[in-house]
Amino acid sequence: MGIVMRMLILSAAYLLLVCTSACQCSPPISAQKIEHDIVGKTISVTGFKTGKPDTWTFKQDDETKITIAGSTCHSNKARITIDIETRAFAGIAIAKASGRLQLSYERVGDDWILREVENESFKVDDIIIGSPPG
Repeated sequence: MGIVMRMLILSAAYLLLVCTSACQCSPPISAQKIEHDIVGKTISVTGFKTGKPDTWTFKQDDETKITIAGSTCHSNKARITIDIETRAFAGIAIAKASGRLQLSYERVGDDWILREVENESFKVDDIIIGSPPG
């Protein structure tokens, strides 16, 4: 196989990887938009160390990292799979959580509206209790 053919195959593989790893909706739903949209949403989780049902609510001041793992779009509906890591602060406690979520969006006019958040594997990883300030 010639060098030109190899380069074409590698370029096509790279483009396929890039296209499948980002949201293909129009307009695109970015990780930054998701980070904004998820604020105020509450999901069910298993309690840290208790195993009992609990909830997690995403807040504006949480430190959050989102990676889009996959997406499907059909006219006015979108399904986005994300991997998320977050840290929430509550007084002297810091809670760390991570996992995978499924997001359902609906297109209304020119905007994508987050309608549902489903927990696939999101869980509380750790809770750190510090000393009070002062």
